[in-house]
Formats: sequence, C-alpha cells, structure tokens
Amino acid sequence: LASKHLLGAYQAKATHRALSRTFGIGPERWACAMLVEQLISGGRRVDLELAALAQRYLGKSLPDASEGLSAIRQRTQGIADLLQKQIEQINLENLRLVSKIEAQAVAAIAEMEEVGMPLDVKRWRALTHDAERELEDIDRKLQHFLLKNAPKDLFGAASINLESHAEIKKALHSLGINVPNTRRDTLRKLKAPLGPWLTRRSELTKVVSTYGNSFLKYAKENDRIHPSFEQIGASTGRMACHSPNLQAIPKDSEHRNCFHSRKGRSLIVADYATCELRILAEMSGDPVFREAFARGDDLHSTVASSLFGQ
Repeated sequence: LASKHLLGAYQAKATHRALSRTFGIGPERWACAMLVEQLISGGRRVDLELAALAQRYLGKSLPDASEGLSAIRQRTQGIADLLQKQIEQINLENLRLVSKIEAQAVAAIAEMEEVGMPLDVKRWRALTHDAERELEDIDRKLQHFLLKNAPKDLFGAASINLESHAEIKKALHSLGINVPNTRRDTLRKLKAPLGPWLTRRSELTKVVSTYGNSFLKYAKENDRIHPSFEQIGASTGRMACHSPNLQAIPKDSEHRNCFHSRKGRSLIVADYATCELRILAEMSGDPVFREAFARGDDLHSTVASSLFGQ
C-alpha cells in the first residue's frame, strides 16, 4: 500500500473502502476504470459496466473471479490492460491533469463514506413525529373544508385523496378556484385558509417522505449515516450523493441541525452552489457572467433580466 506505483481497480472507491475496513489503510491515489471512462465520455451516456469496457478497449470478455485462481489472474491482468488503454486515451484528449485530480480524490471520498456523518437520531425521530402529527391535523382540516363546501355529488365519496393532484384540482374547481397545477408556488397564491394549508401540506409531505423514518434506516452503528458519494454524479462533473442524499438537506432547517461533530471537533460546511456557471464564466470570459459573480448577484435573475430586457 505504501508503493509509489499507481494502483488500479474497476471501482476503486469500493476497493479502497474494503481495504480501509480490513487493514485500516489504503493507497493515496487510484486509477479507477469506471471514473476514467466517465472523464473520457465527457458527459455522454455510455455503458460503464466492466464487461462493456473490456469489449470496448480489449475486444474480449474478462473471466469471473469466482472461477478460480487462474480466472482471478486473467481478470486482474485484464483490468490492468484496460486501464493502460484508457490512460492512453486520457493523454490523447489532454485530460491528464483532470484525471490526476479525480484519482487523488478517490481515497478521501471512500474514507469519508466509511467514517460516516454523525446524526442526532433521537432529535430526527422527534422532528419526524411532529411533522406527521401536523400533517394529519392539516389533512383533517382540508377534508372537512373541501367536503363541506364542495357539491357532494361531485366526489361521490366520503373523502378526497389529497395525494392526487387531479382530485385537488377538481375540488378547487368545484369551489370556483381554477389552477393550472398544484405546485407549491401556485398553491401559495391561494387565499386563506386553503393557500396556507395546501402549501404547508406540500412542505410537510416532503419532510415526512424524504427526511422521515425512511432516512433513519441508513443510521447504522454509533448513529452515523454512511451515504454514497459519486465523484462524477452529474453530466457536468458535479458530485452527487445518495443512500441517503445528504446534499438535499435544506439550509437553516431543523433537520440540518441534527448533523453535528463529535466533542472536540468542528463541522465545516462548504457550498459549491452555481459551481458549473462559475466555471462557464471563467472559461467563456463573458462579461455579464463575470460581473454578476464579482458583485455577488443572483445570476439566474441577472440572466433573465438580460434576456428579457427588464
């Protein structure tokens, strides 16, 4: 592991986690066949399975490791040959520096996943319980209000399915309220009490479904979350997170406050908001982009105003 030679694997992050879990250490830098292929593809959708990569670069299939020692040797040599072909392609496309940066990030991301993020499970569970109770209360109010004011023959049932956008639109229409959709921005414009109730219901539904008890199944030993971070999780190259998605926890929310550092340590929060647009501004040299970022403007509003002359 201390070797200066570059070590390679098909999915280097998983391999690093296995080594770290077993031996407590792993190499500082990896050559990852899947990651390298993502760089080469440049955001295009390609088959990243090992079998597809072997056919693409080597013109043959690699044996399964379960077939014995000889198969393991052939498979290992095949991955090494595959990586060599990929590295040649990386050099041809002038992606060597980018590839080196991604390779050096593998170990850190793998260890970040393995260590995990501390979570106040008790507080999270209490927030979920409170949200569920408030949601039930709003549902009762909505059912009573809509069924009391809407024509009874319109629904032909004792209740309205509040999870159905079609039924909500139909119920509002029966009250003389026509809306194009049931998105939160649309519902927010409705008069009280329906507007506030429906808007709050939309918020609570997301809290319960996205951040509720289903989130807690990922809290393993020592009340830690071990999410999966994908280095090139988006076509733009931005990192993504899943199982669960820690990047989707809203700012300044009670749920975000459930994440903490251990005593004697500090939790550092960094935001890469609009990172793709900042890269685009730097690469293009566009004066509107650059000036907007320099002033700290909301770039989306600036672009919209520029396009529509407002």
